[in-house]
Amino acid sequence: YNFGGFFSTLNFSNTLLLRGWHEDGKHNKTWAKLQVILAYSMESYTPKDINQSPFNVGTAIDLDEFTPPQVAELATRHGLNQAHLEPIAELLGGHPYLIRAALYHLASGTIPLDELLRTAATEEGIFRQHLSRRLVKLEQTPHLKDILRSLIESDRPQRFDLSTSAQLDAMGLVIRTGNGLEIRNNLYRQYFRDRLLGS
Repeated sequence: YNFGGFFSTLNFSNTLLLRGWHEDGKHNKTWAKLQVILAYSMESYTPKDINQSPFNVGTAIDLDEFTPPQVAELATRHGLNQAHLEPIAELLGGHPYLIRAALYHLASGTIPLDELLRTAATEEGIFRQHLSRRLVKLEQTPHLKDILRSLIESDRPQRFDLSTSAQLDAMGLVIRTGNGLEIRNNLYRQYFRDRLLGS
């Protein structure tokens, strides 16, 4: 059963209920059959303390960047061909949400590929809400703006202190590499270059 609507707002009562179900499953065979999968996004920027119930039980799984074969399979499921994949991957990397949104809009015919690419980093593009939410959050933490500027201007990964790295990672703006952080994709580079560097 999908409780998605019921738990769309995770409040104190709901967290107690989820934790109760989890605890009941340890001692009751019937409740042990219930598997609760709690999926949440960084989109809302609602603080989520992983040490607080219900986030501190079970197994945490982060959704990694899609690989090229995974993007190709997703495109095939949307009825799209290879011609759509290369420019989309060039713009979005393997960002799961952005890839899915782009493929959905292309497959549904709401926007042609050339227009999607032309408007992607603008206020008229399909990603405008996703991008503007990140810009608002960034403007609330001015010291991160300077850090992001340096990442935008660099073509190599950079290292920062753990707190800064964690904040940028939590905002979804960067990817971690063996040598540090780099801007997550070209969409973010284009959008934030225009807003932070004015060019």
